Amino acid sequence: LQQEEEKHHKLTNKMQRKNESSDVMLAQFLQEEEDEICRKADPTKEQHAMNSSSSGKAVVAVQRIIQLVEDVKKQHFPTLAQYIDAVAIDDMVYLAEKLLDQQ
Repeated sequence: LQQEEEKHHKLTNKMQRKNESSDVMLAQFLQEEEDEICRKADPTKEQHAMNSSSSGKAVVAVQRIIQLVEDVKKQHFPTLAQYIDAVAIDDMVYLAEKLLDQQ
């Protein structure tokens, strides 16, 4: 009985290592696929697509605002900059989108 348990334990460990290995291989494959898509992306086409909808315009506006805030923090509040972060980006995009829709 003990030999069967040891055999079962070894088999289970082997299967677990194999599953972990296949998970790693799948993650690497998916990452390579995503990297390839990013390399093929046309930034001009993406920018045009972002500017053609209120959702895209909202995302771009919020990105610009966050970058502006980051620049101001570094310039005027260098000692506090590391303690100040934007925490509600999704809410900012939602609000900007609704404002653009109402405009």
